[in-house]
Amino acid sequence: MPARPELYALITWYFLNEFKQSKHSVTSCLHETAYLILPALVFLLLISSLLGNQTS
Repeated sequence: MPARPELYALITWYFLNEFKQSKHSVTSCLHETAYLILPALVFLLLISSLLGNQTS
């Protein structure tokens, strides 16, 4: 599967935004971010692998 730099950049930007906006503890921020990002990341990886399989 080809790497998607824009995907990683988007995730990094989102995480940094969440971290800056969050005034509570770092672990709480990490948990919230993980709960939001992990399902989306799995979904995006699934979609991209399906698309990659169709084109090849």
